[in-house]
Amino acid sequence: MVRNAVTGLPESGALVTVQPGDYQDTTGALGTFSFSNLSVGTYAITVKKTDFTDYTLDVDVLEGINLQNILLQPVAAEGEGEGEGEGEMEGETEGEGEPEGEPMQMGSLSGIVRSDNTGLPEADVLVTLIPGNYQMTTGVLGAFSFSNLPAGDYRLTAVKTGFAEFSQDVEITEGFNLQNVSLVPTAVEGEAEGESEGEGEVKEGEAEGEVVEGEGEPVQEGESEGETPETGSLSGVVRNANTGLPEPGVTVIVAPGGLTSTTGVLGAFSFSDLTPGNYTLAVTKQGFQNFSMNVAVVSGINLQNILLLPVSEEGEGEGTGEGEGEGEEVEGETGEGEVLQEGSLHGTVRCSATGLPLYDARLLLTPGAFEQRTDRRGMYRFEDLPAGTYVISVTHSSCEEYSGAVSVSPGESILVDITLTSLGGEGEGEGEVVEGEHEGESEGEGEGEACCGGCCASSKAMPGQWQRHLADLFLLGLATMMLSRFYKK
Repeated sequence: MVRNAVTGLPESGALVTVQPGDYQDTTGALGTFSFSNLSVGTYAITVKKTDFTDYTLDVDVLEGINLQNILLQPVAAEGEGEGEGEGEMEGETEGEGEPEGEPMQMGSLSGIVRSDNTGLPEADVLVTLIPGNYQMTTGVLGAFSFSNLPAGDYRLTAVKTGFAEFSQDVEITEGFNLQNVSLVPTAVEGEAEGESEGEGEVKEGEAEGEVVEGEGEPVQEGESEGETPETGSLSGVVRNANTGLPEPGVTVIVAPGGLTSTTGVLGAFSFSDLTPGNYTLAVTKQGFQNFSMNVAVVSGINLQNILLLPVSEEGEGEGTGEGEGEGEEVEGETGEGEVLQEGSLHGTVRCSATGLPLYDARLLLTPGAFEQRTDRRGMYRFEDLPAGTYVISVTHSSCEEYSGAVSVSPGESILVDITLTSLGGEGEGEGEVVEGEHEGESEGEGEGEACCGGCCASSKAMPGQWQRHLADLFLLGLATMMLSRFYKK
């Protein structure tokens, strides 16, 4: 990030150049710049903007993420009569004698805003940090975060309609700072006025700098006055397993239901109003190994943080890897050593009441919105699917809807047979799935035709079939009678 050395505020419109390679980027409203896919080595970074002294610094770029904040010195701040002497002030900041370009101590401030009455996260809270007038509004997780803050003293305020305004002084030190906020509802504040002190202050025991996570374990909150919510929510943060940093742009899918969420800059995702039960959580992002796991959602708040493992750049791994979803790589090779990126999915859709195939069942794969319908044998096939995890949804007019997660592997044809529960209530198996790998035909393929109307029933003939048989018999009898009369004559 490029900042004004006098005000500490971000500087937009600064031209940042990296040599060798002549890479260039111009800072935006937040003063940020970024260069990716740089080879490891030493580079010269130059920053220029009108009315500011040119900035130059040698940096060592290592593998992974490298951070370099920059302070630009306004020309007026250097003193009059020295504007023509390029480089005379280079390496020094006026009045301090410190080398130019040495970044000041920077820190971040993060936290969660909760209701003091219920303990639940509060969304749509306006959080402000001054000086600098940094502002953001909390989301469904109640989280806020400010990064690249110059170390020093600030005032933190949190405002939301229906709650007493929160205000507190905070000290930002170098690195990570945590400040959780508890908002007191105005009705509760009025009733308790004069009875307690420190309302609206941060709850004790939430130590600054400590992050409390419960990966894989549901966290129940919000049981207030003996009432338990009838539905549950599922939230968490997706992080890079190598760097530990939040991963934006990750697609998170919950099945059944086919609910989808994409992580933002904080790597957070959230699903609300989920019926308590077992779900499959699938996580995908290009350049990372696909992640899938089963989670049990209970009433209230459920937390599930996820670590995504980047795909190896070397791509020479042998075998498939037995992975548990975190930390283990799944790789494979073709005969020529090139990893295929596409696969296929096929199978048969059947009725639970009769076990017969279903005709014209609609199948939808997300993400991607791939769609197919079963043929008269109840069979379907998806070709040329990008490898990854999908939610497959199956619907038919005579059966209950089915939704579940499937994984497509590079260069393989995956067999997934699906049994839909009949609306008549017969038979078990709410969307039972039989999976197999590689090119193999679905079980029972060719065992009679699929039902083309309502639910299949083994005791029923095809619609109109018996009428056709009667018509054939009538015509045959009529022809026989006419032939017999002809020969008698």
